[in-house]
Amino acid sequence: MEKVFFVKNGELSAVNAELHKGGKIKYICPVAKSVSMAGAGGGEASSTSFDDVVGDVFAYIVIEYK
Repeated sequence: MEKVFFVKNGELSAVNAELHKGGKIKYICPVAKSVSMAGAGGGEASSTSFDDVVGDVFAYIVIEYK
């Protein structure tokens, strides 16, 4: 059996709980989020220059059970 978790910015409490129950990480897939200079994406990202871009980090984590 497997479970898939969508994780944002390192919020791993649900994943850690499953690991404590005996699950093992099978796969981690980072997910890209577009970040524009205008702060597109619901105003969650902003920037003052091209060298200073701030955004969220997303990933899918697959937990496997035997």
